[in-house]
Formats: sequence, C-alpha cells, structure tokens
Amino acid sequence: MRTIWVRLVAVAIVIGAIATGCGAATSPAIEETTEAVTGGADAPSAEEIYSGLGQTLKQPGFIFHSTVTVEVSAGPYSHTATIQRWVDAERGVAREDTSFSPANDTPQQTATVIANGGYYHREPSGNVSVGKPLTCRGASAAISLVLGCPESTDQLTTTVETGQNAGKPSLVLVTSGTTRGSDERITFTDRLHLEPDTYLPIALERDGTIDFGETIPERGKWVFTNEFVPADSLPGNFFDPASIGYVERDPADQLRQTSWGIPVHWLDQHLDATGELPPLILGSVEVPDDPGPGYKFSLNYHSATDPYGPPVLTIEEWSMSDWKANDAKSRAKMPPRWETPCWEREELDLPDGRATIYSGYTLETLHTPPPDGSFSEPNCPDQPYDQFIAQVELGPTFLFIQAPGGFGQSRSPYDSQEGMEAIVRALRPLSAS
Repeated sequence: MRTIWVRLVAVAIVIGAIATGCGAATSPAIEETTEAVTGGADAPSAEEIYSGLGQTLKQPGFIFHSTVTVEVSAGPYSHTATIQRWVDAERGVAREDTSFSPANDTPQQTATVIANGGYYHREPSGNVSVGKPLTCRGASAAISLVLGCPESTDQLTTTVETGQNAGKPSLVLVTSGTTRGSDERITFTDRLHLEPDTYLPIALERDGTIDFGETIPERGKWVFTNEFVPADSLPGNFFDPASIGYVERDPADQLRQTSWGIPVHWLDQHLDATGELPPLILGSVEVPDDPGPGYKFSLNYHSATDPYGPPVLTIEEWSMSDWKANDAKSRAKMPPRWETPCWEREELDLPDGRATIYSGYTLETLHTPPPDGSFSEPNCPDQPYDQFIAQVELGPTFLFIQAPGGFGQSRSPYDSQEGMEAIVRALRPLSAS
C-alpha cells in the first residue's frame, strides 16, 4: 500500500529525481530490526485496527504528534526524510510537514493540511493544490493519514499478523501490491508494525522495486516517535489551510479578469440539480501551459455534494478558428474517435448557435480494431453506449464538453445523452460582473 505519507515522500522523490537527472548515489545504511513474523489467528482485522486507532487518538485537550524518520535505498532515487505529523482526532483535522533530501540533490519541504473536507498540499515550489483526502476502512481522513489508504489505481492485498519489532511484540499490517503512475510502476511489500494495545505505528519496512523502464530494488525504513501534546501548545491557526500558504480564489474572478479573445460561456458558479442529475459547482479554471494554438481554458465542474472529488464535467473553450485548425491537423493523421461507425450523433439547435452530442464507447469498452486501424460495424460492442461528448458552436467560441470517468474513477452522472443535453442547454454568456 502506498499510504498518503509514503506517496508524499517516496513517489515525489522518484519524480523529482528524474526531473533533475540525478545520477548514481550512495544508498543510506538500513539496519534490519524486525524479527521473524508469524501469523496470528487472534489478530484483529484491518478495519478493527483503524477503528481502534481512532479511539486511541481521541484525547480531549491533546493533539497526537508523531515524528517519522525515513531512510530509503533505491539507487538514484535513494533519499532520507523527516515527517512531522499532528492529528486532532476530535476535530477531524491533521497537518503534515515533510523535509526530504534526495540523493545528490537539494533538500525540499512540503506541507499538507486536512481540514474542511479537503486535502491541501503545498509543493516544494510553494504552489498549494486542493483535492479530496483519501479515506478507507471506515476511518476519517485524519485517522487514515496515520495508517494510510490505497489509491484507486492500486492493486494490493493486506493481512494482519503478529510479530516482533526490536524484541517487543507487535501487530503487523502486511501490504503487498503494485501502484502505477503515468510513467512508473512500483511493486512493494510493506510491513507496518503497530503497538498491540493502542495500534500506534512503530516502524515500517519496505521491500520492492521501482520501474521507470529500468527496474531498481527499493528498501526502506520508517521509524515513528509518538507523543500527545497539549492542544493549546500549537498556534490557533495551525490546522488552517492558510497556514501553509493556501489562498482561496474565486474562479469567476479569474474568468472576468483575463482577456481571452473570445466570448466566454459557462454554467455559472452553481448549476441546480435537474431530475436525477446532481447540482454542480465550479471548482477551477485551468489554463494550458503551452501558449500555442489550442483551447483557451478549461472549466472543471464538481458535484456540489463532493466539491473536492474529481470533476464530473469539463468544458474546454476554444476560438472557432483554433479549433478548426487543430481539427484539420488531427484529421490528417486519423479521424476523431467520435466520427467512427461505433458512434452516433445528434444535432441540437440552441438560441445562439448549435450543439452536437456524440454517443459512443470508451476505449476500455471498444473492441480492439483490426491491425490496419479500420473500423466497421461488426467491431462495435453489442451494449449500450458508455461515453458521451458534446461540441457546441456559439459564434466565434467553440466548446468541447466531456464527463470524465473510468480508469478507477466512478462514472460521471453527466456521462449520458440526457446529461449532455442538460449541459448544452444550460450554457450562458459570462456577465461582466
């Protein structure tokens, strides 16, 4: 299992090492302190451990504080780190400050706050991103931070065993599996030792591999020093996202304060529920890094009941001329997937333009085409459509609308014919104020 805090250090270091082109490095020394682990028929379940830890951490007037020292040996991705973690289980908030030192590179710092239902993470660059914190096994996000949770793309198994650590009895959460990123594949077996009575973490040991095209062995050791500190010993804003540099921004202001060169259309900051479709809230405005011909910006709408979850609707806005140029360039290589025989289209007239809704299949559902790349009706799945796209022409503005989902995410409720039609009919011009 790649816990939140494991990902924060190990995966970030891997990515950082590649970005900086680190060469071979001397691996930090790692001493083996774990004695033989044996199965335990009376060991609690993982769910019972998470629940029990939650009770341990609820100490009125006190905050749980843990200092974690990290040593990882993984060739050029070797690193050391110190993690400071604070958890207020009564309030359901947490904070984590990490200082990590990649092999042959400059030490870097990150910070994370879990509060208000969100996961606020400050990167080494100082940029603060907001997402949805991981939770699992019925535990809160703050409790899950201590023992960790898998990502949706992880493939793993977890068992509970009895064992010993440094000559003392322990419970051991043994997790083996594989996690994948955009470029890497990491396999691992983690042994997280816990105090048998309190379920507080004592030590974690890892054996695994990192594969970025070349497989490199990875061994790591995490050592925990735990205590409870008076709540009033910490600053009053300690668990406030603003304490790590987060500044709340109004995405509508960003839209209005930027000259895009095209009339902007949106769904307002909130869109009311329609039938079985949930209400939406505008989460962010993303602007591409490449200033070349392409979409001007993308609007990410989230379910109003899950504002920190993944977006359920994205709207790219283009100038009509840029869209046509890009479309012609793409068609020179291959036709767009929504114009293959496995897709259908429906034209809709709008007060100020027109929309086309395409109904088809995800790449996961669509049968693999013949080697020559051609499509024909017999290749189309014999099942209902499971992906829908809308394209809208409003004067000089072109909008490309999708409802993300798949690849470990649950399907968006707007990924339907009815959902797309509701969206294109709800579009409106952005007012000046």
